[in-house]
Amino acid sequence: MFSRSVDLLKRVLGLAILIYLCIFLSQNFSLIKNLNPLSLSKFALVFFGFYFFLSIPFWFTLLKKVPLLDLYSLSFLANFLNLFLPFRGGIIVRASVLKKKFSISFKRYTSVSVLLSVSSIFSLGLFSLICSESAIIRLSAYYYSIKTSSFIFFLSGLIFFLFSHVIVKRFKRDYLLDVFKIENIVVTVICYFACIFLYFLRYKILFNIFNIIIDDFSLFTITVFHLSIGLLTILPGNLGVKEFSFVGICSLFGIPSDISLAMVSLDRVLQVLYLSFASSLYMNRIGLKFSKLLNFRKDGLF
Repeated sequence: MFSRSVDLLKRVLGLAILIYLCIFLSQNFSLIKNLNPLSLSKFALVFFGFYFFLSIPFWFTLLKKVPLLDLYSLSFLANFLNLFLPFRGGIIVRASVLKKKFSISFKRYTSVSVLLSVSSIFSLGLFSLICSESAIIRLSAYYYSIKTSSFIFFLSGLIFFLFSHVIVKRFKRDYLLDVFKIENIVVTVICYFACIFLYFLRYKILFNIFNIIIDDFSLFTITVFHLSIGLLTILPGNLGVKEFSFVGICSLFGIPSDISLAMVSLDRVLQVLYLSFASSLYMNRIGLKFSKLLNFRKDGLF
């Protein structure tokens, strides 16, 4: 009963934050300077490209047993549902679909997810270390805490990779040895590098829409730090955490809070629209109903 109450509270809070962002964006629409079909097309191209590169490690690590198109579509579905289901429920739904449709065990799926998580921690830790040497960050009161956190991220990911075979051998599971092969680690890390770069391009387009001039290294620093904070999940889809952390990071670079909140609000609205469109197409294709998703832990999916 308590768990259900917490789940419901998180859904309500997430929805309330999303509504607030939409209202705030509508009230501050005059801040948007260059919103046009071309900028929206560029944003969509980078947005969909991000999820494509995010799907490649799954496809490669699962030994290409699942078509890349299905993994790509499932990425949209999982991330769309993460906006509304607590405890990253979209990831659980993706695992259920993979098990039902492609006979991928939950254990293997979990091991691949661990590889992806460690790769993101390593990649963001590495780039955070580099970005922490930005002149603005070095002069801020948060320099040493940022530097320390970045080093811990990077070092923990590196240690896991260096000793991954020793670690997984202790569990004596063949599927773990298959997942944590050196080639899988390399492909996953490279894809995460590509995803970080695409996220940088996404924010570059966003800053251009609001006619905010900023140098590329500073924008890359904002991107990396914001993605790093995104590793912490509180509400579904990180609603609230993503938005207000973005405002805080941008304030270090002299960007007014009303503009940065309007930017991240537009980013969130476009994210919801694109994810809902792509997810609905895939759900219709596999015969998955939204009513089932709301009670997926109780009723199952199919």
